[in-house]
Amino acid sequence: MTTGTVSVPTAAPSLRRKIFSLAWPVILNNLLLTFVWIADMIMVGRLGSAAVAAVGVSGQMFNMVMALTLAVTTGTIALVARHIGAQEKERADAVLGHSLLLSTVFAAVVTVPTFVGSASLFRLFGADPVVTAVGVPYLRVVVSGTLFLVVALVFAAALRGAGDTKTPLFVSVGANVVNVILNYGLIFGKLGMPELGVLGAGIASIIAFTLEAAAFVYLSLTGKLMLSLPRKLLVMERDLMARILRIGSPSAVEHGLIQLGYLWYMTIITGYGTGPLAAYMIGVNIMSLSFMPGFGFSVAASALVGQSLGAKEPSAAASQGWECTRLAVWVMAAIGIILFVAAKPTALIYVNEAGVVDYTALFVRVLALCQPAMAIHFALSGALIGAADTRWPLYSSFIGMFLIRLPLAFLAAHVLGLSITWVWLIILADHYIKAFVLFLRFLSGRWKSVKV
Repeated sequence: MTTGTVSVPTAAPSLRRKIFSLAWPVILNNLLLTFVWIADMIMVGRLGSAAVAAVGVSGQMFNMVMALTLAVTTGTIALVARHIGAQEKERADAVLGHSLLLSTVFAAVVTVPTFVGSASLFRLFGADPVVTAVGVPYLRVVVSGTLFLVVALVFAAALRGAGDTKTPLFVSVGANVVNVILNYGLIFGKLGMPELGVLGAGIASIIAFTLEAAAFVYLSLTGKLMLSLPRKLLVMERDLMARILRIGSPSAVEHGLIQLGYLWYMTIITGYGTGPLAAYMIGVNIMSLSFMPGFGFSVAASALVGQSLGAKEPSAAASQGWECTRLAVWVMAAIGIILFVAAKPTALIYVNEAGVVDYTALFVRVLALCQPAMAIHFALSGALIGAADTRWPLYSSFIGMFLIRLPLAFLAAHVLGLSITWVWLIILADHYIKAFVLFLRFLSGRWKSVKV
């Protein structure tokens, strides 16, 4: 492919097989994680609404602080892919080692203030005293396992950059099976375990984090992974650490900004009442399932593009990025068609109140129309991350959220007084403009020369 033209050659079946072999374990892993989360919430739900609220608010806090780890994991996947492509395994091992050291620092930065200030965080979120009393011990237990979780995340990112997406799947499945069993035992006092309620759910999580990290370390030390811990693990290269953070920091900033944007957008929807807000929350849950194929193709694109650039084959990198995008569009467009046609039955799975069902069906149809754009955004973001061109996914997300979605939603709701339908339709503009920005960037070919 030549720079500046939209000439996407038909991919060989072998490339498609390679893409799917990288993508399906990631897709399956995320589906399993979602189902485990649902199972956890069902079990916690038996303890009452205060328990559900406590775990839910804690989860939001934990996800926001964990966004910092993207500064490490994104740089890890890009640099490992580049070195593996260049057949520089020792340098890929060094990236893994330095990323683990950085993750230890990040874990300390996250754990201590969150543990100490957990009660203040609940008050900041407006939680009532009952929810705070239940949630603070739970959050403190979960955040105590941050070190083990980030170690597991770094190993998973490094292996995916090296082209191994199956090992993270197998390790994650094992850890989450243990998590579900321990949840059942420790929450309800079953299987010979003490009945600890919500605190038991937190203890189950931290044990699962620990087992997942231990499994990766064991497999690495016994030579059963594509990557190994470097012999001189504590010998630091400042330049390498700086490169990891330089590449990964835009992704951390992007995630943080997007989370803030979602919160702001939700406050606009709140003004329309409980029905639209409930429909939005249900739609977000459905969307989290629908975009999992996109995340799988994103990881595949990161690994393939990074490795091809490492092998000094930029034309192959371009072809692989386009093919990942094309496959993502096919798969997610099919999902979009199904969601659009089955919007009302899908809504009825979650709720049976007539007004809320109608709102939810409408929002699901809007999300269905977003699927092709989301596919392009996921796949090309992954391709650009593999090329270490991580600023452009940040730029596209900022443009879509803060220059399009939020201003137009505010205008529609508070200035023009339009219905919730218009506030939701604005999401289409957000996603398609983000996709267009990344399409132009990848088309330009300038990502091929980004310094790593």
